Amino acid sequence: MARLPLFPLNTVLAPGAALPLQIHEHRHLQLIRDVVRSPEGPEFGVVALRHGRDPDERARIRATVTGCSAVLQNVDNIGSGRLHLDVRGKDRFRVDKILDEPLPYVVAEVTWLSEPDGDEAALPSLARQVRSRLYNYSTMLGQDAPTNFEPRSRRDVDSARRLSYGVIDHTVLSLDEKISLLEAESTEQRLIRARRLLSREIDLIRLFHAIPQEIDPSAINPN
Repeated sequence: MARLPLFPLNTVLAPGAALPLQIHEHRHLQLIRDVVRSPEGPEFGVVALRHGRDPDERARIRATVTGCSAVLQNVDNIGSGRLHLDVRGKDRFRVDKILDEPLPYVVAEVTWLSEPDGDEAALPSLARQVRSRLYNYSTMLGQDAPTNFEPRSRRDVDSARRLSYGVIDHTVLSLDEKISLLEAESTEQRLIRARRLLSREIDLIRLFHAIPQEIDPSAINPN
């Protein structure tokens, strides 16, 4: 197990995804100061807070369980006591225990999760189906279809894994649905879930002629 400071948000960070943040609360500013000084590198954990009425943030973190580490890539002082952060998702983890430490932010014991592929023989076909649906979905939303998930070979497992996580970053799914993709036990299972969710979203857009609304990630303010 490892010790990791946690940054709870109302969004899901996936491995490889970029996430801009603006912070000004004391607890978040202190977290960033501490991770910048850490000999282990400028890294913290992002966990999505499930919807609920429990005012105890720690209880809501325990309900989520799975999170993603964030590597701090850039910090800008934008004035008025605010910082703009650029972070990128790296590795998944499981929250094992919330630690009782005299800090203004949450710290947990976590276990780093492996990245099993599942049935490698099934991945090329699944990836083609998900890429096609993601392209159609993006086009229907009037967005540029992501092009960084094309395979470099017929059995490119890495691109299939990136695609499985990319669906989290390039869709307007519910928080719980994005968490379910992050929690999937393998790339194969994540692609199967993504295929089902994208098919449903495409059908709903066609049926109701409605475009789901997405929050601009650059506007995310956790304070």
